Amino acid sequence: MVILGVMFTLYPLFNHFYSSYQQDKLQAAFKDATPDTAAPAGEPAAPAQPPAPREFKEALLEAPSIKLSRVVRKGTSTEVLAEGPGWYEESVLPGEGNTAIAGHLNTDGSPFRRVPQLKPGDSVKLTFEDRTYEYRVERVFTIDSTDWSVIGPCGYSALTLTTCIAGDSKHRLVVRAAEVK
Repeated sequence: MVILGVMFTLYPLFNHFYSSYQQDKLQAAFKDATPDTAAPAGEPAAPAQPPAPREFKEALLEAPSIKLSRVVRKGTSTEVLAEGPGWYEESVLPGEGNTAIAGHLNTDGSPFRRVPQLKPGDSVKLTFEDRTYEYRVERVFTIDSTDWSVIGPCGYSALTLTTCIAGDSKHRLVVRAAEVK
C-alpha cells in the first residue's frame, strides 16, 4: 500500500517533468527549423514552382503577460495534448479566420495554467510558417463543455484558446483574441 501511495503521489510530478521535457525538445526543434530557400552563390535560382498547399504542422504560441511560450502541434489527441497545446483541425490556419488551440490547465505540464489570467487587451502571438500573427484578447468567458461553436468561424481573423476549468467538468474556459492588422 505504501508503494502504491508513493506512486500515486509522484505521478503528477513525473507527468509534469515529462511534458516539460517534450516541450523543451519541441521548442528547440521549432527554433532550429529555418527554411533555406536561397540558391547557393553562383548558381541560378530554381524555376518558380506553384506554392505547396499550406498545412498546419506546428506553431509557437506566446503570451508575454502570462509568460506563456509553447509549441503547438497539429491535433487535439491525448498524445498531442500530453506534450503541449494542440491545434483544432476543425479550425483554420492562422490569418484565414478563427484559429483554435486547446491546452491542459492542470495536467500534462499544465501549459494553459495561466491562461485564465489573460485580460482584454493582452497580446498573444502565434508564429506559423515564418510569420508572427499578433492578436489582442477581446474577452475571456466560459461555455458548456459540449459547445464546440467557439472553434468555428467567427467572421474575422481570430485566435481562440480553450482549456478546462479546475473542478468543473461541465464548462470550459475560452479566450478569444482578434488579429492586430
